[in-house]
Amino acid sequence: MESNGLNQKALAVGVGITETSVHKYCQKGGVPEWHILLKIAKFFEVSVDYLLTGREYEAPPSNAPKWFQPYLPLLDEIGTFDQGRLVGKLEELIERQPLQVREKIKAGKAPARRAAGNDRK
Repeated sequence: MESNGLNQKALAVGVGITETSVHKYCQKGGVPEWHILLKIAKFFEVSVDYLLTGREYEAPPSNAPKWFQPYLPLLDEIGTFDQGRLVGKLEELIERQPLQVREKIKAGKAPARRAAGNDRK
């Protein structure tokens, strides 16, 4: 880390944790909690996968439905387990919609949003 001109104090300040914590993670084999890992990854502009494995995560070719393709970049922000849960929940919510709305969504044409105050009760 110091070969990059960055010391433990700078990392601690940049991430918002104590120098003692940084020392523990760097020298003593301590593992930060997930929310600290996210902050460290953001600080270094890498993924949490890279911090943990030394490799960036490479997603397999997507078999996500066409309607979901524009949202795939957002999935990089969450883990694989949560990705599956999210896609499953979205599919469940879509299936609750009337047939015409489901067909539009699956064709990649999102239905128009209702204006505020026009919500069904």
